[in-house]
Amino acid sequence: QLDPDSLQLGGDRAEITTVFADIRGFTSFSETQDPETLVAVLNRYLSVAAEAILHEEGTIDKFLGDAVMAWFNAPVAQPDHTLRAVRSAIAIRDAVPRLHQELEPALRLSYGVGIHSGEAVLGLVGTERHINYTAIGDSVNTAKRLQENALPGQILISRSAADRVREQVELRSMPSMRLEGKEQEVEVFVGNRIQVELARERPIRIERRHVCLGRDVRDRFQDGRSDLILVHRPSGSCNSRSIAKRNSPPRCPSLTRWSAESVARAIGLDATMPF
Repeated sequence: QLDPDSLQLGGDRAEITTVFADIRGFTSFSETQDPETLVAVLNRYLSVAAEAILHEEGTIDKFLGDAVMAWFNAPVAQPDHTLRAVRSAIAIRDAVPRLHQELEPALRLSYGVGIHSGEAVLGLVGTERHINYTAIGDSVNTAKRLQENALPGQILISRSAADRVREQVELRSMPSMRLEGKEQEVEVFVGNRIQVELARERPIRIERRHVCLGRDVRDRFQDGRSDLILVHRPSGSCNSRSIAKRNSPPRCPSLTRWSAESVARAIGLDATMPF
C-alpha cells in the first residue's frame, strides 16, 4: 500500500533503452471491425508484445491504443539492457507469424518497432490527484519517432543502441533519417537477428567428454579450448546426454539447462546424430 503523503512528483535521471512497438495498419483495420472483435484482436497482439518484453524483464510503461511503450535498465539495473530490448523486439516480430496461424487472413497485422538508448528522467509525473511512474526525455521521443518510421515487421535501432549490441546482433545499416522534431538526421540500423542464430555459419569447437569434472570443464571454457562440450553421463542419471555452453559454465552435479538435442538444432547439427 502506497502512502499518499510520502509520494513526491519528479524523478531521477537514468540511462535506459526504450522500446516502442506499434501495430501497423490498425487504424484502417479498426474501421472494418465491430468493437468486440477489435478489442479481442488488439488484446491478442498486445499480449504477444507484453510477453516478449516481460520475458526479458523489461518495464512496460503503458499501452497507447495499438502500441506498447517499454524500457529496460530501470527500476532494476541491467548491464545488458540494450541487448534485452533488442531480443524482446525480435521476439515480438517472430511471434507474430505464429499468431497469424491462429487468425483468419483479415485479422493478420504486423508490428513496427523503434529502439533507442539514452538518458531519461524516470519518476512520478502528473498531479497530486493522478500520477504515473513513467520515463520522460528526448531519448524516449527518439525511440517513438523511429517506431513511426518502421515498416511492418521492421525493427529500427538508433546508432547509440546499435553500438552496444554489434557483437550480439546482426545489423543492417540504413540511410540516415530525418525524424520529426529532430534538427539533425539520425543514423539508423535494422535489427535482423541475434548472433547466436548465426552459429551454424561459423565453425564451432565441440569436444566430447565422458567424465563430468566441473573444474576441468570450466577451465576448458576459460582458456578457449572448447565452445561446446558434449557430456555423456551414465545411464540412469537425470540426463544421459547433456551439453555445456561457454556463456554458462556448468556446476556439477546439475551440469546444464539445455538438452544436447535442442542445442544441436540451434547450431545446425543433426539432432538425431549420436553424440
